[in-house]
Amino acid sequence: MFLGYYVIFLCIYFASLARSETCTQQPLSFGPNCSLVCHCLDGDCDAQTNGVGCLSGRCSPGFSGFPGCQKVCSQGKFGINCESECFCEPINTCESTNGNCLGSNKCNRFRFGSGCEGVRAQLNSRPNVITDCQALTISWPGLNSGFYTGASEIVQVFYKTLSKPELSEINTTVQETGKNSYSIKFTPDSPREPHSFSVRPDFRVPIPPDHYIEIGVPSNLSLPVILQCPALEGLQVSVEGKFVIISWKPYDVPAVKKMHADFHLNSIGDCDQLIGLRPNMITAVADLNSLKATQELEHWRQYSLEVYGVTESGARTLSQIFNVTTSVAAPVGAPRNVHLLGDVNETSAQITWDDPPCEERMGPLKQYLVEVVPLVGAMMITQSFFTTRHLFLLSYLIPNTTYAVSVAFENAAGTGPRTTVHFKTAIPAYPSSVRLVSQRPASTVVAWDSPQTGHGRGNLTGYQVTYWPNDSLNQMQTSGVLPDTIHLELGRLKPLTHYKVQVFAIYESQRFGSDIVSFRTLAEDSTNATLKLLLLSKNSSAITLTWTTEGLPSESTGNYSISIDMKRTRLPTAPTFEKRKQIISGDAPKQHTFERLLAASEFEIIIWRESDTGHVLERDTLVLWTHPGPFAHSSNLTFGPLSLISRTESTATVQFPTVKGYGGGPLNGFYLIVSSAATNQSFQLQGQMPAILLASPLPPNSVIAYRSDIWPSEPIVLGAETKDPNRQIPVAELSLPYANSPLETNKTYLILAMVQSIVDNWVEETVAGMLFLTKPDTIEAAYGRFTQSETSTATIAGILSTLLVLLIIAVLGLVSYYRGWRRFGWKRAEYTLPKGPLDPPIATFDNSTGEQARLLPQSHAWWSVPVDVREPRYLIVDPDKGPNSTLVGTWSKNELMETFVREYISIPTGYKYPHTAGIANDNLVKNRSQTVLPYDHNRVLLKRPSDSTETDYINASFIDGYMRRRAYIAAQSPFDTPTACDFWLMVFQRNCTQIVMLTNLVEDGTLKCCQYWPDVSLSDP
Repeated sequence: MFLGYYVIFLCIYFASLARSETCTQQPLSFGPNCSLVCHCLDGDCDAQTNGVGCLSGRCSPGFSGFPGCQKVCSQGKFGINCESECFCEPINTCESTNGNCLGSNKCNRFRFGSGCEGVRAQLNSRPNVITDCQALTISWPGLNSGFYTGASEIVQVFYKTLSKPELSEINTTVQETGKNSYSIKFTPDSPREPHSFSVRPDFRVPIPPDHYIEIGVPSNLSLPVILQCPALEGLQVSVEGKFVIISWKPYDVPAVKKMHADFHLNSIGDCDQLIGLRPNMITAVADLNSLKATQELEHWRQYSLEVYGVTESGARTLSQIFNVTTSVAAPVGAPRNVHLLGDVNETSAQITWDDPPCEERMGPLKQYLVEVVPLVGAMMITQSFFTTRHLFLLSYLIPNTTYAVSVAFENAAGTGPRTTVHFKTAIPAYPSSVRLVSQRPASTVVAWDSPQTGHGRGNLTGYQVTYWPNDSLNQMQTSGVLPDTIHLELGRLKPLTHYKVQVFAIYESQRFGSDIVSFRTLAEDSTNATLKLLLLSKNSSAITLTWTTEGLPSESTGNYSISIDMKRTRLPTAPTFEKRKQIISGDAPKQHTFERLLAASEFEIIIWRESDTGHVLERDTLVLWTHPGPFAHSSNLTFGPLSLISRTESTATVQFPTVKGYGGGPLNGFYLIVSSAATNQSFQLQGQMPAILLASPLPPNSVIAYRSDIWPSEPIVLGAETKDPNRQIPVAELSLPYANSPLETNKTYLILAMVQSIVDNWVEETVAGMLFLTKPDTIEAAYGRFTQSETSTATIAGILSTLLVLLIIAVLGLVSYYRGWRRFGWKRAEYTLPKGPLDPPIATFDNSTGEQARLLPQSHAWWSVPVDVREPRYLIVDPDKGPNSTLVGTWSKNELMETFVREYISIPTGYKYPHTAGIANDNLVKNRSQTVLPYDHNRVLLKRPSDSTETDYINASFIDGYMRRRAYIAAQSPFDTPTACDFWLMVFQRNCTQIVMLTNLVEDGTLKCCQYWPDVSLSDP
């Protein structure tokens, strides 16, 4: 069949020849009008106008479509029948005939030569890298291993690091010698930096009679490797408290010299956060031959520990990782934001707080320690409570008492520091100590104590007594009881019946009830006898009583029973007391003494008469306090010294002696008594003190210079002209006037410290310390002393020095006169101010008033330099650069800020002067913090009405301006209603025109200031 087709083709071909023409143009062509170029290889072209192209063979390189061969190879193809691939980059285009890259393209990295037909040599595997303490060893297989593409005669090695991301050549060339593998050693410049390596096989291309070197293709990078030694052997880690102990066995690599241990802080206890400002890694270094290292860390921390050896060049051994946890320790931080929750009533208060910062807890919470201390004397009893909550209810508090409540965080290792808050319980407006003082079968006498004053409920208008049987809801009320009545007889009671009674205090439209008291009436008695219990005598350890019976038939043989029980005590430690009872025959003497009682304690004594059958017919009650124990009976009583801290011309600062070991009652009266004496009398008194003081009255010229109901912990300034603090001493104190006048330099003073224990209007007192004050050393040095044995030269020098001093004093006197100084007693009666549109009226100044705050800003004295030694002024300059005379206006902002910061840091911190008003019990509740209190000499005093129970204290201080004294007031931000009221009172009294608020109401979730201004809309007229 094929032969048939071929015959037909030849017939058609020869038939066409008869009609075609031969193409003679060059290059050889064919087709209509000879328009097609012949592309025939290994065959003839039919160069006729009606020719078909190639008669035999195949198409030339770069063309396809035999026999016409007019189709050019597509992009990326070349050669015969377009079967070859181009190897060009970046665009893979080449000559379709020979494969040469077109334009700027070139052979890719794996090819070279004409038509990119040459294949570059390449290692098809990664090089292998191992490490020891000295160098890195790079190895790779030889050419005959089958891991290569192409041939190679020379090998180049390269490395790469993070700091050098480009391949860097190692200056070592390895010749191919037919080995199975090759290796080189490399010592890196940075031993701690990971290195990756690549091997590039190069080869020779012959150009007879010579050759040239063609580079190969770098192999894939090896895995990153650092210069590293074998791990330390026998490594062990143990924890003892906050110390981590690391030990290891001897190491046989001489190049390793040191052991390094890196502690990475992972967490603090059971807390999530880390402290960003604290370094989170600690490194311990030890000599490798020591075989042991100890590192001190912080308690209650979790660390990730990495241990390794280090050579002198910085190479490391393989690291070993451990997790270590240090033990807990006693907390070092106190609870934060301790404050009252809600209002404080008469007997209870609620407090809440936040945990200390995590890094200060030193262990998980075990419990919170809450300590409650009533500030009622120098020897205060502390009550301790424990809780696991952040909220605690304080109950059974004493009304009208200042308390110090401390909260501490406690873990398994101990208790941390305390945070203390002070508050004062409210003054009760209800009657207290409701009790039965006398009972008969059908009646009972109820007594009570009057409410205290100062509770703010108004005037007491009377009482109302309500009582009712236990089994009935019908209450019986008495009509108005006068306010000066403190007992009432309840009549028409049923015998042998249980009743309840409550006493109300009436204040205009309000009433406040006492606690409810239950009692049981007595059995009926055929007699009309009245039993009365009376006190004969008492002291600190015994009470003697008697009783009378009116209307009792003489033939009665009923017995009496008398009992005594302790209700409360004011002893420093709470003692135990068992109730006592004594049966006394009806015909025995009507007198009994209870002995071996506790001092300074309240006792309830009940006597009742029984019938012959044992029924209680009537009873009477007496409540008494025993006296405080004499100081002489306290065998462990000791006093600290009454010490002199500092002395000036007119003042003396002393420290009150400590009092320890007194067990006879509360210490609630503390006095400093000052009396002047001639110098020759003082030496006579010194040999007789303190015995003469215990047996004789105080000197006739004695005055009270200080008094308080709590022990003064801060130094006391005598001669400071401070006003009487008007403390409410329990009874009338020593019958001496109060005066804290300036001390005179020509007198000798006797200072006595006296201590009292006062219970129920009975006073025990003693002298706790004594001090003689003579002339100050500064006065003696100022006058100087000369003897007749001095030479004439010394005499002349002394005279000249004296004249020079007098001249300086005269000059200072003239200057002070013109500047209005009043140091030597001068004063001006009036200052006239310049006239102007805003001129205030004429201001007067009198030194005797002490009201310096009334001086107007324009007055001469107000602008003068302060010279009072009790009113210190600090010269604050740049502590690094000293004073600078350059105008501040020419400084840059950065210079101003840096100088201000250094000046601020250089300001003295801590208390430098007395601040007794701020730590007084009545004023503690007016302080947000006990660490920022005003000094006594420059605090702002509030003016109160004469009948006010409030003190003149507010936590605010005067501040001198750059050119004017007391130009500003720095005040604590109000945090409750009382402090807000005091704040506005100060603003009005001191004529403050501007208030600059330096705190937000709430900061870090904590209330910093209450809103002490009203909400006023901007649209309001």
